[in-house]
Amino acid sequence: MKKFYPLSLLVALYAFAHTSCTKIADQPKPVTDSTKTLSEISLRDTLTMYTGQAVQLDVKVRPINFDTTKLVWLSSDTSIITVSKLGRIEAKGEGNAKVSVSNAEKTKSISCIVTVKDSLKVGLIAYYPFGANTSDVSGNGNNGSGYNLTQVADRFGNANSAYYFNGFNSYIVVKDKQTLRLSHTDFTITTWVKLDAYNNSFASQIIAKRLPGLGNGWNLSISGYDFVSTGQGGLGLVTFNEGASPLTVLTSGAVALNNWHMVTSVYNYTTHTLSLYIDGVKDSTFDGFASPNITIGADAYIGKDNPDVPSPGYFLKGALDDMRLYDRVLSDKEIKKLYTAIH
Repeated sequence: MKKFYPLSLLVALYAFAHTSCTKIADQPKPVTDSTKTLSEISLRDTLTMYTGQAVQLDVKVRPINFDTTKLVWLSSDTSIITVSKLGRIEAKGEGNAKVSVSNAEKTKSISCIVTVKDSLKVGLIAYYPFGANTSDVSGNGNNGSGYNLTQVADRFGNANSAYYFNGFNSYIVVKDKQTLRLSHTDFTITTWVKLDAYNNSFASQIIAKRLPGLGNGWNLSISGYDFVSTGQGGLGLVTFNEGASPLTVLTSGAVALNNWHMVTSVYNYTTHTLSLYIDGVKDSTFDGFASPNITIGADAYIGKDNPDVPSPGYFLKGALDDMRLYDRVLSDKEIKKLYTAIH
């Protein structure tokens, strides 16, 4: 027997079904923001830096509009390399460290091996620690031969770690080499000195590489009594003569007796500028300094003048330690680093 339903009931059921289907169909599907999902990350494989240097690492991502501030940076050894939240790395000490970067979920990551070298070893022509002998430890073979020297304590009180020059026949001689002529190049000369007395003549030679006459080499010294008596300047001033003229650059401050002081001469070949430092602080600068004569084949003398020069010898009475010669300009920061070094 067939059942018949009222028309009103059928209409109501149809309306209910239609409304329910419409609501389900109109619900939006979830949308994923592609800029929040990292699909690819890249970084250079290796990098060489020098102590004190800072670099921003360039990381590339896909999608390109991914928010890189969300990346996580890590260093495997913070005593060698530190890294900021935005990927700026700073070289702290010598060695190798791995810098890695990843997304927060760590589903994508990459790393860079960073090698850090000591900038103070770069560009060395010669380095004389004066610890046990007069050898050049830079690896360039500019070894010295010492005469009538006495080993004494250095500025830290370490026994037998510096050389004493007696003021009348103590010296070191280093055979001539083209690189020691310091011609047509930047250069830096730096050493520690402890004077017992100022020289009675014009100067106490720290290191001299010159022949008689003008334009015949270079020398770094500390002014003596005769220098003062001729009205050329004060006593105990650090002086440098570039050998191309009688021109001499002087510090305004003096090197006091009986105390260790670091004296430094820096020459910029491009600008022809020579600067003198005492204890890591720039004291004076002179423009228009010519480069030393490239043809001068004189040996270098430490603690006295070249005997071929008609002078009283300009012997140094006191101690020297940690002498370095570079074929580049050391920055103010590097000079200060040398001054504050604890060994």
